[in-house]
Amino acid sequence: MRSQVKKWGNSLAIRVPKILAERAGLFEGVSVELQLNDDAIIIRRQGYNLEELMSQVSSENIHGEINTGNSVGREE
Repeated sequence: MRSQVKKWGNSLAIRVPKILAERAGLFEGVSVELQLNDDAIIIRRQGYNLEELMSQVSSENIHGEINTGNSVGREE
């Protein structure tokens, strides 16, 4: 599949065809990581690191327990 590089402000943009975006799990607003490998640019959805996410938890933004109703089935 081919696409074309276009100017977007001071940057460049490439349109990702819908079929490729769907297969890669890309959608508007998703964060991606860009990696340069020789003459190829690799685009990946941004992965999450549990330690990095947990380091952002503080006493100001942590919430208490949430009641989701009575236990059902094998939860008891």
